[in-house]
Amino acid sequence: MTNINMKIKNLVDISSLVTESTNFFDIKDKIIEKMLEVVFPRKACVNLFYNSDYKHAYLVCSNSLDYIRETFKSDEAKGVKFDFYEDYPQYIHDAVEFKKIIYIKNVFEDERAAKERDLAKLEKYTGRVVFPLIYNKKVVGFMTCFLDEDDILKDEDIDFVSSIASLIALSIEITEKNSQKNFVIDKLRSSLELISEATRKLYQNKNIDEFLVHLSDIAKKTTKSQDSVILIDKNNCKNKIFRSYCKLDEKDFNMEDTVNLLLSKNVQGQYVNDREQSKDINLNVDTYIFYKLSNESES
Repeated sequence: MTNINMKIKNLVDISSLVTESTNFFDIKDKIIEKMLEVVFPRKACVNLFYNSDYKHAYLVCSNSLDYIRETFKSDEAKGVKFDFYEDYPQYIHDAVEFKKIIYIKNVFEDERAAKERDLAKLEKYTGRVVFPLIYNKKVVGFMTCFLDEDDILKDEDIDFVSSIASLIALSIEITEKNSQKNFVIDKLRSSLELISEATRKLYQNKNIDEFLVHLSDIAKKTTKSQDSVILIDKNNCKNKIFRSYCKLDEKDFNMEDTVNLLLSKNVQGQYVNDREQSKDINLNVDTYIFYKLSNESES
C-alpha cells in the first residue's frame, strides 16, 4: 500500500474514532499512534487548555515520547499542568495567539526555541512543529510534533497532520459537550433526590421553615452559587429571608436589598451572567437568577 493510500486509510480510521467516541481521552493515544504510522516525525504530544484558561496548558498525550513521559507524570486524568507562559517557548505562544502552524526546523539555531534546547537534548529532537487545535474559531489546545535531524516534513505532510489536528479539536469539543450533558443530568438527578428527601421531611415533621432552608441549600448547590435565598412575603413573614447557611432569624441587609431589587422587576424571572452588560448598577452581585413564586394571584 502506498504512503498516500495509507494516509487516506488512517485519516478515515481516525475520523471514525472521533465520530464514534464521546470521550477524547479514550481515543487520544490511538489517534496519535495512527498519525505517526504514516508521517514523520515519530514523536508528538497534545496539550489542552481548560475553561478558556490560557495561563496553564495540560499535557494529555505523550506516549510516543521518552524523557517527557517519564519525567512529567500526573495522577489527574486532565493531564500534567504547566505554566503556559513560563514553560513554553515564544513560538508556541505565537502559534496559539495567531492560530497558525509554526515549523522550527532546528531548535539549536532558531532563537525562538532557545528556552527548550536542554529539553531537546534530553528528548533527542532537533525540530518541532506546532499545530493549534481550533474549534469554532477558539483555540482549545495545541499539538506539537518532534523531528530529528533526518526528518523532513513536506507540505502534504503538514496538510495531513493539520487535518488530524482538526479532528482532535472536534473530538475535544464532543467530549466537552458530552461532559456538560452528563453534568446537567447528574445535577438534576441529585437535585430531585434532595427535593424528594426534603418533601418527605416536610410531610413527617410539618415544618415549613426546615423545608425552605433545605430547598435553599439545594438551589445553592445546584447552581454553584455563593448564596441562595427564599423570600416569603405573606402570613406575617414579611421580608423574612431563609438562607441555607444561617439561622432563620438572621438578617443580611445587603442580600435583602438585592432580593428586593430583583423582585421589583416587572418580569416573572430572569438570569443575568454579567451585571455590567445588564446595567444593574445597584445590585451587589454580578451573576444572578431568580424566579417569583406565585400562589394563585399573589407573588
